[in-house]
Amino acid sequence: MDWLLGLGLVLYIMAGSACAAFLLYTVYTAGSVGGVQPVPASAAAVGHDDFAKLAIAALIGVIGTGLTGLASVYGATRQAGTASQVAEFNAAISRHLAEFNVAANTALAEMKGEIDKSLAQVKSSSDESLARLKIALDASQIAYRQLFGSATVYFHTLRTIALTEWDDESLKTAQSAMVAATPHCLHVDAKMRDLWFDLWQRGQDISRAATDHAEISERPDVVRQLFDEYVKTRSGKLNFRELHLRMEEAARVAIADSGEPPAPTSI
Repeated sequence: MDWLLGLGLVLYIMAGSACAAFLLYTVYTAGSVGGVQPVPASAAAVGHDDFAKLAIAALIGVIGTGLTGLASVYGATRQAGTASQVAEFNAAISRHLAEFNVAANTALAEMKGEIDKSLAQVKSSSDESLARLKIALDASQIAYRQLFGSATVYFHTLRTIALTEWDDESLKTAQSAMVAATPHCLHVDAKMRDLWFDLWQRGQDISRAATDHAEISERPDVVRQLFDEYVKTRSGKLNFRELHLRMEEAARVAIADSGEPPAPTSI
């Protein structure tokens, strides 16, 4: 449609120019027409000038009108073309944005799914790890209690013998408790394990030294004397009392919430 308007405008300008040219040609070739005598030279010159001016003015008007129309048509065409291009660009941008939003939403949904899956796996692993850790901590606390309990029974059995009389049965029972507690050594640290074995070894040394005396009545005195004797152990140079005290402190620190060592106890 735009090119038809442009073609019509060009034809209009050409027609106007042709008319103006015809008028000028008529002026310069004016003579007798239909047997009429030409006008005098002075009158012809005056008519020639007026008509030439009129023709030139008409030509300028026609050309100006044509140029104005051409400019209007060109501006309207450019504006329509620009608006059409802007509409096409907007449509393309909207389409690309819609495609991008779809792709972004899909990618975000997939990423969220992966993150949720990973978090679920991490939570499951954490729960399993916490469960294993709780079991290990429970086993460790139980082990500290069992080892310290058996050692305390053994210690107080020998202490009772030192203060009263020899008792084979109670000593055998204490030895059996020590043997039964040995599996718990796997769940305690090296310090506690060394203290426990040192106390057991020292108690056996004391009981063997006492049984070397044939007189049963003399055995409690031997136990009482060896209680305070310092010997070299893996835990240091300590006597039987101090071994038990060190072991109590290690056990309390390991299982107590505050971690404060217990106050020293005397026997």
